[in-house]
Amino acid sequence: MGSTSFKMKLLVTVASAIVVLTVNVLAGGTWACGYKVVVQKNQKPVQLSKESTALCADTIHDLLVSCSVDSTGSVAADQRWKDIVASDSFIHLIGEESFKMVIATKETIDVREILLPLADNQWPEYVLTKEGTNVHAYAKYNPRTLEKIGSIPEMGFSKNPFSCRMGKE
Repeated sequence: MGSTSFKMKLLVTVASAIVVLTVNVLAGGTWACGYKVVVQKNQKPVQLSKESTALCADTIHDLLVSCSVDSTGSVAADQRWKDIVASDSFIHLIGEESFKMVIATKETIDVREILLPLADNQWPEYVLTKEGTNVHAYAKYNPRTLEKIGSIPEMGFSKNPFSCRMGKE
């Protein structure tokens, strides 16, 4: 009897995932469909094209998924979130709803917002997430993924500050 219940739950979970993925693909095939993308650089909002919005959302999502360390316990994540939102430059993704994501640690996390600081010529220490009032900080991401952010034309970088040749490897 328990086996049938488990199989039914598994079927519902798989079917739900297929529906979400199908809707995502039909809506444009990117994480941008589920997020409002807010970019601020030098205290000014940056308007992104549709293509750049999709690239930005997909890249920030991929950056978070590549994180291999949950640093929440060693960082004042709540305060860091407030500091970044009050800073000159950042990328803030705000989901229409919460998403479950599996990051490199194999941990499944609930995420509604993702925040990435953009300090000039500095690699972000953390990718921050928020679900409700819970803020988390994740680190040790794939640096190659971050390079894509520096290549977005509207960001106005004269050269890519996140190029692996210029920073971390």
